[in-house]
Amino acid sequence: MAFPSPDFTRYLWNQSEPGVFVRTAAGGEAFQDFCNRAIYGEQNLSLGVYLKFSKAVEPAALLRAFRSAWISLRFVIPTIALDTKQDAADNTLLVYRTAKDLADVTQWAERTAELVETSTNLDDVRADVCKRTIPDAAGDQTFVYLVPGASAVEYGVLLHTHHTPFDGAATKIIMTRFLNILATYVDNDALAQQHLSSLSWGKEVDNLLPAYTKVVAPTEPLDGPAYTQTLGAIMGGFGQHLPRQHGYRKRGEGLGTSRRVQHRFSKEDSERIVSGCRALGFTVNQIVHAATYLSALHDNPDVKDDASFFLFGLVDCRNRLAPPYNEPLGYPGYCLGISGIAVPLSKVKGDDVRTQLLSIAEVIKAEYAAQKALPALLGAAAQEVELFLASVKAGPPPPPWMGPWYAGDGIGERYLQPVYKDAEGNDLITITEFFTALKQVQPGPYLRALSWGGQITISLDFNDAAMPVADYEGILQDIVNSVLTIA
Repeated sequence: MAFPSPDFTRYLWNQSEPGVFVRTAAGGEAFQDFCNRAIYGEQNLSLGVYLKFSKAVEPAALLRAFRSAWISLRFVIPTIALDTKQDAADNTLLVYRTAKDLADVTQWAERTAELVETSTNLDDVRADVCKRTIPDAAGDQTFVYLVPGASAVEYGVLLHTHHTPFDGAATKIIMTRFLNILATYVDNDALAQQHLSSLSWGKEVDNLLPAYTKVVAPTEPLDGPAYTQTLGAIMGGFGQHLPRQHGYRKRGEGLGTSRRVQHRFSKEDSERIVSGCRALGFTVNQIVHAATYLSALHDNPDVKDDASFFLFGLVDCRNRLAPPYNEPLGYPGYCLGISGIAVPLSKVKGDDVRTQLLSIAEVIKAEYAAQKALPALLGAAAQEVELFLASVKAGPPPPPWMGPWYAGDGIGERYLQPVYKDAEGNDLITITEFFTALKQVQPGPYLRALSWGGQITISLDFNDAAMPVADYEGILQDIVNSVLTIA
């Protein structure tokens, strides 16, 4: 299969006018902007963390430190102040405008770092902020919310953002770096002001994160036979399986509220699940992914002969970047490889849940291995998404996505630091719990799995206008029950 030669120079930052820096979105960045514009904010991204402080802190005092830390973070990660635009050809553009001075960036922080006291539940706060359009009229698209809890030592923090600049791992990196700064500023306003006054605004552009195409490792092809082979395999998989996708049974559609339900396994059950997966030669991700596919069959048993379970398999590709961007906190941007993960329903064997689950997991295991072996999985992502979006835009509107979606968020501690120290080196902030969620407008739910502190959580993001909440809860419980068959 022949493809046009890619032009990676489009993904470099360029100064379009004084104080304005622009580059074209690469890979999944462009896909996320399409979803945001075409599907009413679909897949806008949230990260929620629940915090426990070692001492009482009043909300007003914490908010001052919170905004100061947010300002400091912008200097080192300017992309938290990006705007997303489009050119005349409908290409997605990432736009950064430099801050003029401390007064200017303080106004930005007052718009984007807010205190929310309407609920102590981050899911409720997320459901509310997901109703907003981003970027907003001011061009802001990344926000952080401080949510007081039941006492002066308990708080929640919700990061809500346009998905284009950041993947899920990036939000954890951002949160880790933000909380590290915040911990040193709490009850230490003099230190905060000293740091803020030392920042030379305008020079933060030196810290603009490059697109992945600029910083891939030498082993990741950006052209040549391995690149073409990868791109051909991925696009061929899309063409083969997308038209035959088997999803959940359609109930309805509409613009409801994006909500989330979850199941957290006990530590004992989590340990049994991990042990059971290992004994059978699978990872937890492979089993939960298989259970997600199986739940669609249970919900919608009306199967066509050539149907396949299919989704866009997203994989963190930071290990395909060059140093220092491949370090754990080194790339707070969008760095996902994308290829289809397909299981023909003819491969589902057996009559009982456990046998069916394992038959699906075997195929998924092979699909994951094939995905990992693609030599240019990250390198080809920009052209892959460009070709895919061109096809979508040229054709009739696709039918509503009935799922399933699945993302394996993995071990939270990989990117999200559990404990943060104050300026004297004492433990001040501990993350007790976290979640990642997407705004879901499409009627099919989005499943994800993660672990924190040795406990596995499976969650489901959904549009409450598309089917009864009880049905979504039933899908989640079906997945939980399937996973427990191997514990």
